[in-house]
Amino acid sequence: MKKPRHRIESDKAGSKSPISHRSLVLSVVIALTAILYGACSRTPDDPKRYLPADSLIAVASDDLGAALRPVVRNASKQAGINTLPDLSNLDGLKIAAAITGFEAREIPADGNRSVLDLRPKVVAIMELNAWSWQVNSIIENGIGELINQAYGGEAELESYPISDGQYYVWTARDGRRIMAFVAGGLVFIANDEAALDKVLSVRSGSEQALSFNFADAKGENREIVARGIITEAGIAQISNILAIQMAIGSVEDEESKQFISAALPVIVRNSIKQVEWTAVDDGAGFEDRYRIVPEPKIGQVFAETLEAGKGEFRELAKMIPADAAMITFYNLKDSRIAWRSILLSIQAVSDPVTARLAPVFAKTLAEPYGIDDTESFLAAAGNRIASFRIDPEGEQVAVTGLAVDETLLRRSMTKELAETKNVEKIGSYTILRAEEYCYAAGDGGRFAAGDCAAVEKAVGAATAGGSLAGTDVERQIADVSRAAAVTFSTRNVDLAAILSLFGGRVPEGKSGVERIITTTNFDSGGAKRSAKSDFGLIGWMLESGENKE
Repeated sequence: MKKPRHRIESDKAGSKSPISHRSLVLSVVIALTAILYGACSRTPDDPKRYLPADSLIAVASDDLGAALRPVVRNASKQAGINTLPDLSNLDGLKIAAAITGFEAREIPADGNRSVLDLRPKVVAIMELNAWSWQVNSIIENGIGELINQAYGGEAELESYPISDGQYYVWTARDGRRIMAFVAGGLVFIANDEAALDKVLSVRSGSEQALSFNFADAKGENREIVARGIITEAGIAQISNILAIQMAIGSVEDEESKQFISAALPVIVRNSIKQVEWTAVDDGAGFEDRYRIVPEPKIGQVFAETLEAGKGEFRELAKMIPADAAMITFYNLKDSRIAWRSILLSIQAVSDPVTARLAPVFAKTLAEPYGIDDTESFLAAAGNRIASFRIDPEGEQVAVTGLAVDETLLRRSMTKELAETKNVEKIGSYTILRAEEYCYAAGDGGRFAAGDCAAVEKAVGAATAGGSLAGTDVERQIADVSRAAAVTFSTRNVDLAAILSLFGGRVPEGKSGVERIITTTNFDSGGAKRSAKSDFGLIGWMLESGENKE
């Protein structure tokens, strides 16, 4: 069948679009639903049943309006906008999406480092509860212009019937493409042809659908607004990508690079079966709940060895700068047993070569803090420690706590740090300086070790003021400090990137800040993480999709 083809002309051809290619699928989804959702009374379909069995990542919501409203509400509040964008057209809209693969390329960064640019292959499925002729008309006109603007003008559209629906392909001058298929009120949109073909094969019955219980994607629990999963196949691919990124971007030691690039993906694949995600509207923002499902034997071991202790966070807060970008409080019943169990579990799921390299890699995890002997450090530092970083890049980090054996603690540091003659006093604190690291010890066993800038700031906070003690952040961490680990972090939020998707305008130069409190606990079913924040994972996805390439 000959495919009708025509070029969409635009008076904005060549101009820079405010919509990035990565966010184009989402922009089309929002535009379609705002115009058409609920335009007829036909029996709606369920998009979740078309997600492919071999999806790497899948997410779904039975009420897109409910899923987006906390993000829009908090973004508008931080932007100083009193009139919220109207999301009523999205209420009750069912949507599902899958990532079926990734394209990755290495891009040079600063110095000798490089980063991976990831391009996910995404397909979105939505039920508009509208007639096909209504959807097709909007796609061929209004949506076509939206895509044309995103592609800088002169996008070429191909449209032809397939089976019981209509197929669309928009092609930019540089070869980028967006595809869509419309059948009844069901719309499939993708940035990759193979991804779209997969869901259409599921629809036709030639491929299996994903087997995952999305029942609470809204369901009876009205607070749950979305659910998702990283499948076993997804964990395999993501672990490969992360290992490459870590190896090329952050590690200089060749043995560690070998371990990360070759062994880490194997360890992750053999340890973790899947990751489940549930987004909850808690009234103030989101609680993102994660369940990391391990191999049963590993889950049982971690439930016994990574048990939370009964320590308090407040005493440690006195050496943590109040403006730290990230803080993690570890509160374990026995930190040495926990550490040994992690190493033994890594070795248990590894081949002999990988098992031999595991201690070498483990040593690199403590290296940024100037620690040479992790076992001795944990014996001397006790079961309550906190790490923090003071810079966005994560280069300036330190660990602090209350030493139970200061002599052993000092011996656990690197040889250069333990034997340095460069010693100074600030108040009651003694600071040891080496070329790369510093170590500070004060009254009551207080210590800090790591990057010199971070250690100096910790000593300054303890002696001259400006510590986390008595702050709202300290109280937030203390309230949940009975978890095995608690992390507080902040990040800057591009409010315009979020609100522009819904027609909102943000005053120029206005940015937002998100505070995130994450707790981690372990039981026989795996690791349970709860992250409370203003924008949640959904907000991060909206913002990341809209960021320019």
